[in-house]
Amino acid sequence: MRFLEPPQDTSLAAKEARAIGSEILGRCVGGRTRLIARVITAHYDEALRPSGLRAGQLTMLAIAGTVDRVRPAELQELLAMDKSTVSRNVKVVVDHGWLERLDDEAGRGYGLRLTSAGRERLKLALPIWRKAQEEAAELLMPPIFAALKLVGDSLLAKSEYHIDIGEFQPTMPTPEAMAALASL
Repeated sequence: MRFLEPPQDTSLAAKEARAIGSEILGRCVGGRTRLIARVITAHYDEALRPSGLRAGQLTMLAIAGTVDRVRPAELQELLAMDKSTVSRNVKVVVDHGWLERLDDEAGRGYGLRLTSAGRERLKLALPIWRKAQEEAAELLMPPIFAALKLVGDSLLAKSEYHIDIGEFQPTMPTPEAMAALASL
C-alpha cells in the first residue's frame, strides 16, 4: 500500500482543509457507494464483453424482456438514471437492433420493445452474467453482496414503477434481514 504525500503547508487553513478532507474521505457513504458501483460495473462490463453488451445495456434489455413495452421515463425511474443517460443508452441498443422504438399512438412519446435480436443477445449474455454474478459475490464477500441486494430491493420496492419478475420480485427487507444486516 502506498500513501500519497501529505501537504507540506502547515498553516491553519491547510490543517483545516486536511481535517475536512479526512472527515469526508473517511466517513462518506456516497463516496463509498460510488466506488463500489464503479468497481462492480467495470467487473460486469469486462465479463460481458464477449456478448457485446455493457452492464447498463444488459439491464435495459432485461427490463424490456419482462414487459410488453417500456417508456424511457419508466427506465429513468427503474434505473435511477437521468434523461440524457437513458437517451444515450437507448440509442445504442436501438441502433444495434436489440430494442425497437414504438411511437405512441397519441404522438406523446414512444415505447421500447425487445426484438428477436435482443432476445438472442439476452440468451447469449445469461451464462456470462451468471458467472460475473458469482464472481461479484466473491469479490464483495457473500454477506455484503446479500446486504447490497437487500438495499437495492428496498429501493426498487419504493419505485413508482414495478415489474412482475415472479420469484425474483424485490421486497422490503424483513425485520430478520435487517437484523442480519445490523450484525455485519
